Amino acid sequence: MIQVSIVIPYYKENQKIYLWMQRRSSSDSLDGLLEFPGGKKEENESSLATAIREVKEEVGIDIETKNTRFVGEHNAKIVSLSLYLNDNMDLWPKEGWVEINDKCLESLEIPPENKLFLPRILESIKSAI
Repeated sequence: MIQVSIVIPYYKENQKIYLWMQRRSSSDSLDGLLEFPGGKKEENESSLATAIREVKEEVGIDIETKNTRFVGEHNAKIVSLSLYLNDNMDLWPKEGWVEINDKCLESLEIPPENKLFLPRILESIKSAI
């Protein structure tokens, strides 16, 4: 099974939740979809170290562990995801923030697998703030 870690940047303002996503550029069926920064775990690397490394590689920013918290695992048939929330919105590029709520989840242009864990992430954000 492939182990992947992703970071879900977020902030909450006026009872609205915003997530930061980037447009995927690939030669597969996920090309053009919005996704969170993250990637495959390397040998002898912790899930958190993977998440931090991938954000640096993909977005060019250094996130701090103090602003990043583990919220759980999501297991699919091929990939096991370690999910981390990061609440330091000032680090992330201004473009890429998307308001997220229960009503818009189905229409979001995100990978199908992300639609399975995103409701749990929203609940985690709501309960943490």
